[in-house]
Amino acid sequence: MSASSTWMREQAQMGHRNGRLAPRPRGRSVAWAVLGLLALGGMVWWVTNSPIFDLRSLQVSGASHLSVAQVETAGGLGHGTNLLWFAPARVERRLETDPWILSAHVARSLPSSVHISVIERSPVAVAVSPTGRFLVANDGTVLGPASASGRLPVVDAGIQRLKSGSRLQQVATLRVVTDLPVALRTQITSVNMSGRSVEVGLRSGVRVLFGDGSNAAAKGQALLAVLSWAHAHQVTPSVIDVRAPSSPALRPAGAATTQGTASPPSVPHAATR
Repeated sequence: MSASSTWMREQAQMGHRNGRLAPRPRGRSVAWAVLGLLALGGMVWWVTNSPIFDLRSLQVSGASHLSVAQVETAGGLGHGTNLLWFAPARVERRLETDPWILSAHVARSLPSSVHISVIERSPVAVAVSPTGRFLVANDGTVLGPASASGRLPVVDAGIQRLKSGSRLQQVATLRVVTDLPVALRTQITSVNMSGRSVEVGLRSGVRVLFGDGSNAAAKGQALLAVLSWAHAHQVTPSVIDVRAPSSPALRPAGAATTQGTASPPSVPHAATR
């Protein structure tokens, strides 16, 4: 044995006695680290692409206008959606961009189920604009095109060019519709605004002077009272004025415009109805 080999062995024994181990080859540690990272990457890839976490069951509640397929599409979901990396809040935000959906709640159940609960907007009127006829919700959201038939009140959007998802500017007219008693809503054909004054048209042809749109519930009750009085007394009204709901007025059909309107003698005040 050579002197150099003997010296190296003695140095290794001394290092062991002093509590120090001989340094391991650095290349082997790096190799193990690389293999670990590759294994971790492979596991991530497998989980991401594994069909185990694919969406296979979608339940939707609260939707009456939108179908399950439409809700799925609006939320950006599909049978290839991986639920492990699924973000419910992001899907909720996407769903709430649909004009029909007022709010949405999304919950997942691993490995493959999602439940979506929505609250839909409902149309309260048809808005007529230069771009067509559109269904409108009570907050002014334009829901989509309206058919020619239907019994919803018609509001004039003026020169505003509406489209699905836009907002009607004249929300005061919608507030009149939604605040009126349910018994009156089906009788309304139109709600128009000129300046700050609202005029309501009934299916019977009666024009209703509504004023600025405030206190709509009381004005609606006054209108019901006048209509009831007119029916009981076989009077056909042409114009009914409820701008002051405590003292409504009626102009009979055929009466000269210059005669103005008169308060029916036995119409009860709105507060008593």
